[in-house]
Amino acid sequence: MAAPDDKILQLIQKRFPLNCQATDNAEKTFVSLKSWLTSFAENINSKFQPSNKRYRVKFYDTGNNMCELQLGEDTLWFHLHPNLFRITPTNPAYRFSYLRDDEYRSQCAIINIYNFLSDSLAEKRNDDYGILIARIFINHENHFMVEGKRQIGMLYNDITQDIIDADKMSNLLEQIIVFCIEHDLFAQPFDQVPAMSYREISSGSFGSNISGSKQLGFRLSAEDDTKG
Repeated sequence: MAAPDDKILQLIQKRFPLNCQATDNAEKTFVSLKSWLTSFAENINSKFQPSNKRYRVKFYDTGNNMCELQLGEDTLWFHLHPNLFRITPTNPAYRFSYLRDDEYRSQCAIINIYNFLSDSLAEKRNDDYGILIARIFINHENHFMVEGKRQIGMLYNDITQDIIDADKMSNLLEQIIVFCIEHDLFAQPFDQVPAMSYREISSGSFGSNISGSKQLGFRLSAEDDTKG
């Protein structure tokens, strides 16, 4: 019978290198993502010069695991989570034997992509929410899948076949940007507009509880999500 420390050593020798590889794959992907977004912003701005600078496309590298792409009134916020997560057996992706045959393939790094109102970030409206519109799962074999709103979640949902590369990343980011631009902020029904306090007006946060969050900019619900 193996000593307890032998079992621990075996687990470490098996799991840690795979986890490191998944993390490395995701970090390299995130660097490529930032590079693509930088080039995208430069290319658009070289061809489109709006009179109102608010509508320029702007890229911000805000840290090793974060970046932002401002698209006029919308901002896409990208975040590489520092931890790994296992795809749950209830996820539709488990219909593939690729995951069922090797549990370590389901251990993934995740890149989350949120859509915020640009004003929410610029005015530091801490109570405003962004909408999670996509998340990218990347495992140690560089296979990936995307969960997302509507057409985004239909692009790459076969983790068995899909291996992340520059072309797939470019296609995915283009679809995310199109989705973001095409979905406008809808006005609330009149009777649902909340009252406003004088404190909001005097503090300069006028409208923060009206615009509230990017959530009002979409008619989205769980039904709009496409997984695996």
